[in-house]
Amino acid sequence: MKNSLRLASVFGILGLVVVLGCAGGNPNAPANFSGKVNYKGQPVGGGTVKLEKDGAIEGSKASINLNPDGTFTGTDLPEGEFAVMIETDSAKNNPPANYRGKKMTSSPIPQSANVVKATYTEIPKKYGKKETSGLKVTLKRGKNEQNFDLTD
Repeated sequence: MKNSLRLASVFGILGLVVVLGCAGGNPNAPANFSGKVNYKGQPVGGGTVKLEKDGAIEGSKASINLNPDGTFTGTDLPEGEFAVMIETDSAKNNPPANYRGKKMTSSPIPQSANVVKATYTEIPKKYGKKETSGLKVTLKRGKNEQNFDLTD
């Protein structure tokens, strides 16, 4: 009797672990979104891809950083149709030479680290505004991929 009770407990706990483990992530944000941004055929290596639904509902906006090779990946996003804005001005900012009036003498990144920095690419300002970007994406549950080839 004790062995069958233990066995039932073990299977019950394992079943609970499997159910909870398979759920993963935010159930209200089940979509992943990835792609690449190019401008005139070249990767846009810095900035952000911004997503925005109509209205000001909580969870209706997202911002995804662009990697130096122009790729991006966003996870745990809600489903639905989004306007897409792309901005690169944030890649212009260089680390400050001083912090709170003090000259920086060392870096928090080890000297031996192989750091690939974002690069600034000037793109038309229209892509940074919801009203003028002309870019849209519809996210569905699971993986979503879309590339953006920007032009003048």
